[in-house]
Amino acid sequence: MFLSSESGLVGQGFDIGRAVWAPGGELGNVTAAVAEGNSRAGYSTTYEARPDVETYLANRFRSEERFGLTVAERRAYFREVGQAGVRSYRDADAAIDPALSFQANARLSDELYERYVVEIRSRHGLTEEQHRDLMTEGFAKGWPQ
Repeated sequence: MFLSSESGLVGQGFDIGRAVWAPGGELGNVTAAVAEGNSRAGYSTTYEARPDVETYLANRFRSEERFGLTVAERRAYFREVGQAGVRSYRDADAAIDPALSFQANARLSDELYERYVVEIRSRHGLTEEQHRDLMTEGFAKGWPQ
């Protein structure tokens, strides 16, 4: 089970922690005998949370502005750029079957991604340098895409 600080993160990983219910409390410990017998003996739950969870949550929606964007707006921007990557793969696959021409598909995907990012940057009024800075911030802070 993934633990997220907001519903918008569901399906995109987690930012708080996770809980695992499995044999010995760790994934990967299911044997054929356990699976066939559906035995739950030896199952336990382990919890894993960010070591700085209290600080993280306290600062999560802090309104510190950069480039005219709050932290929440920068997180949304980071997520939107991440989704542009997914969109570029999907759109390239619809236009060129990667099984027929992987290189052409990859080139189109790259071109579409660049176009989508320029559109997103433009909508937010950001320069290429500001975009790189916000992406670096997002990766450094572990924001989900």
